[in-house]
Amino acid sequence: MVDKTYQIPYPTAGTSALKDRLEYIHEHEGLDMIIPNYDAELYNFIKIAPWLKSMGIRTFCPRMSNWQRATR
Repeated sequence: MVDKTYQIPYPTAGTSALKDRLEYIHEHEGLDMIIPNYDAELYNFIKIAPWLKSMGIRTFCPRMSNWQRATR
């Protein structure tokens, strides 16, 4: 059911490492949408959501204000 998989950096690597990796994956696969799977990933994905949108990649993430309220 899966043709290809790619690993992404751990959340502690920060948004720059995540952006670099996603840019590489997007160049090879032409991503349309990313749905983060783990709570620990959300912060970085929320932070880079505008950048992803500018590349034509949609996300399924809460707004930062909603995420911050939920993690208090």
